[in-house]
Parts: sequence; C-alpha cells; structure tokens
Amino acid sequence: MGKNSQLLFDDMTFRELIGQSLKHWRRAVAIGLVMAFVLAGFTCFKSWRALPSNMTEASRLATEEQIINLQDNVELLNEQIAVQQDYIDNSILMNINPNTMISASIVYYIHVDDADSKVDKNITYAYYAMVYSGEIAECVSKLDGFSNSNYLKEIITAEINVDSEVPCVVVYVRHYDEDKANQLLNTVASVFESKKNELVATMGDFELREISRSVSVLAYPELIDTQTEAYASLSTLQSALAEKESALDELTKSITISNLVVKTLVLLPYIIYP
Repeated sequence: MGKNSQLLFDDMTFRELIGQSLKHWRRAVAIGLVMAFVLAGFTCFKSWRALPSNMTEASRLATEEQIINLQDNVELLNEQIAVQQDYIDNSILMNINPNTMISASIVYYIHVDDADSKVDKNITYAYYAMVYSGEIAECVSKLDGFSNSNYLKEIITAEINVDSEVPCVVVYVRHYDEDKANQLLNTVASVFESKKNELVATMGDFELREISRSVSVLAYPELIDTQTEAYASLSTLQSALAEKESALDELTKSITISNLVVKTLVLLPYIIYP
C-alpha cells in the first residue's frame, strides 16, 4: 500500500510538473532563446568585441559606414586584381622566356635633298611618334593571334638618332616567336610606307629607306625582375583583398548580432508577458 501511494504521488507530481511547464511555455521559449543568444555570442566573441556591448546609434552608423568603405575597397581590389591577372595572362612580355627572347629590329634612314634643312629631323621624329600611336596598334590587332593589343607598347619600341649626318629611326620588337616578331616588323613597315604620302604633303619630299633588318635570340636577365615584380604585385593585391574581406566579415557579423540582440530584447517582454 505504501509503495502504491508513493508511485501515485510521484505520478501526480510528474503530471503537475508537465502541466505547469505547458502553462509557462512562453517563458521556457524565452529562456531557450536567451541561452541560444548567449551561446551564439560566445561563438562570435571575436566579432562581438569589435563593437561595444551597449552600441549607440552613432556607433552603429559609424560601423555601417566602415562596412560601406570596406565594400568599396574590396570592389576596387577585385578590379585591380583582374587587371593585373589579365596582364600576366595576356602580356607577350610576361610569357617570354628571358633566356630565349626573340629580338627583331628594323632601321630606317630618312633623306632629304636639302642638306641644310632640318626637315629630315622632323620627319624622323614623326616616324618615332608613329610607333607609339594607336595606328600601329590598330593594324596589329587585325593580325591573327594579336587581337589583344593592350600591351604592344612594351614589345614594340623605337629610338632615333637625329644628331648624326644620317638621321634614322630604329624599331625594336620583342617576342617569344620568331615568325610573330617578323610579322610585327612587317606591320610597322607597312604603316610607315602608308603614312609617307601624308608626311610628304606636309613636310615636303623625302626618301624613306630600310637599311637593315635583323632577328636574333637573346638572353634578357632584366626580364626576370619584370616578371617577378608583376607576380609579386598580384600577390600583394590578393593579400590586401583577403585582409579587407576578413575585416568586412567581422564587422558584418558584429552588427548583425548587435541588431539581432536589440530586436530580441525589444520583443522579449511581449514573449514572456503576452
């Protein structure tokens, strides 16, 4: 009899406990939510430290402004990385083996009948400027395999000699393929010839004579430094991007947790005492 009474008492106590719990389910849910937020705050402690526990509206706005600035920085770094990666991938100079670079050159002599005239020097300067103009780049872009002419200025260069009795302009081409180097030289020669009539019309008659052309394989140690610097620049940009993204992630988590805690504290009284 005593054992049965004890079991009945225990059974009633258990039922009452369940009934009481069901009656106060809102409080239980609220306590559970609070515990969840405590655990979440502990997990994100690093992020939470970035902001004061009692964040004011002013500090919240300042943090949001920091987030916007970081987002702008991340966008800018992504653009810079894309440009640098494109240069590494598509620049002919970056793909040349420094030990076996093809170096091609063509030398033009400018002759004017009037020996006392300085027209020959002016014409020489005009052809020199032509090498760096967009006209040659436009013609090269039409060639097979040269659709990307953004980096031509680093592989097609020129120098002039106007102080000697024979003014001349020398055009240099650097490449990793001999046929491509010759193709570029031929394009430069074609542009020079096509522009001769325009120069004659403005400066008078002159003779444009090709006096030499050469192609050779050279070792170019300085190119190793150029290529190394390009890769180092890309690595620096990528490191800066990772740093900015990490800072952005921490700030975003911090302000998200802060906003969530504030909203919960506002709603908590309505959950406990509906």
